[in-house]
Amino acid sequence: MTLSEKKNRGEWSELYALTSILATGKIQTGKTSENAEGTEFPIVSVSRKINGIDHIFKIAGLEVEVLNTSDNTPIDKVSRLELSRQSELLLSKIKIGKGRSFPIPEAAPILSALGLDKVAGNGEKTDLTITIYDPRIKRESEQGFSIKSFIGS
Repeated sequence: MTLSEKKNRGEWSELYALTSILATGKIQTGKTSENAEGTEFPIVSVSRKINGIDHIFKIAGLEVEVLNTSDNTPIDKVSRLELSRQSELLLSKIKIGKGRSFPIPEAAPILSALGLDKVAGNGEKTDLTITIYDPRIKRESEQGFSIKSFIGS
């Protein structure tokens, strides 16, 4: 990604969602009348497809492993603390972004660390595929998510 590349709020929000999810290492269900707190599920991995290529990120303790898609072996590691910092920075930059599209040059290092050359995918219906571990059934399950942003609206 070039430092001057402009993306719209939704595209930047996809990168924000990815970094935030990887940093926290968990997702939470919505609150219901039976479960006033919601339920947290630990994340096993997150993947996203860009230009037909899967990019897979596996939670490994305090780090995230960037996996080689051909054999699922780690090719790099990123600190979850650093992802948390980057996530907060992205959120603040998205909130103050001006116009329909805007650059966030500070995103370049995290894109590089995650092995990504683009902020957003190419029209895939699923922006992120998340594998969680469900302790109730003692199994992993995979679910696709489409990211819709209301940041700054």
